Amino acid sequence: MVFYFSGFIVLMFSKDITYFLISMGIMTIGEDFVAPTTQTIITSIAPQNMNGTYIGIYNLFISFGSFSGAVIGLYLLSYYENRTALFWFIIAMGSLVVRMLYFIINGSFLRRMNADAHIKIHERTAAK
Repeated sequence: MVFYFSGFIVLMFSKDITYFLISMGIMTIGEDFVAPTTQTIITSIAPQNMNGTYIGIYNLFISFGSFSGAVIGLYLLSYYENRTALFWFIIAMGSLVVRMLYFIINGSFLRRMNADAHIKIHERTAAK
C-alpha cells in the first residue's frame, strides 16, 4: 500500500508521460507485493478442499471493485478536472487509510495463523 501511496503522490506532480510511467512502475512493484501475499493469505484461511472457491470469490470481489473503482474514479476525476493534484492526494490518503487498516488486522491474522500452526504441530505429535 505504501507503493500505491507513492505512485499516487507522483501522479500529483505529473506534467507529462514520464511521471505517469514512473507512477505506473512504482504501483507495479506494489502490485507485485500485494498479489502473491493476498493469494497466500486466502489459501491459508480456506479449508483445503475450498481453496479454488475462496480464490474465485476473491477474484469476483476484485473484479467488481476494479470496475466500480474505475467508474467512480473517472466521475470524481471529472469533478476535480481543474484540481487533479488534489484528486490524487485524496486517493493517496485513501491508500494510507487502507494501509493502516491492514496494519490493524495484521495482528489478529498472525495470532490466528500461529494458533493454527500450534494445533497442527500438536496433532502431528499426538498422531505419532
